[in-house]
Amino acid sequence: MNTYSEPDHLTGYCADARAAIVDNAERALESVVSLFADRLPQIDVIWSTTEGLRAIKSCKEHEIKPDLLLLDMSLEGIQGPSVCRGIRRFDGRIMILAMTSFSVNYYASAVKLSGAQGVVSKNDEDDLLKAICRVLLGNPSHQ
Repeated sequence: MNTYSEPDHLTGYCADARAAIVDNAERALESVVSLFADRLPQIDVIWSTTEGLRAIKSCKEHEIKPDLLLLDMSLEGIQGPSVCRGIRRFDGRIMILAMTSFSVNYYASAVKLSGAQGVVSKNDEDDLLKAICRVLLGNPSHQ
């Protein structure tokens, strides 16, 4: 497992990449987009949405695919694991990192079974950034 001694130096560990973000809370979505811009500027957020079904459609239909999908597990209408399974039906290359404000243990099994590379708490910015970098470097982030 990769270790990062200082979270502000994560930009040296993450390669250039494209990301997409799904979170049902508009404010949380804006916060995560800002986090990428401030702390991981080499990762381009190509789209974000509050809707799980729109995320599936975007992953399928957009010409430019994200390298990483940061996916909230607690969504309105369709839950995160279902979104992940929906994407996995047509694309196995997009790396999916589940995030939650609940205990990661609550979703750990569902995340693994749905085909995501990991799950992380969105309550700690540094942990979230470390998990993003681990997944982009090809290391799963399951708790």
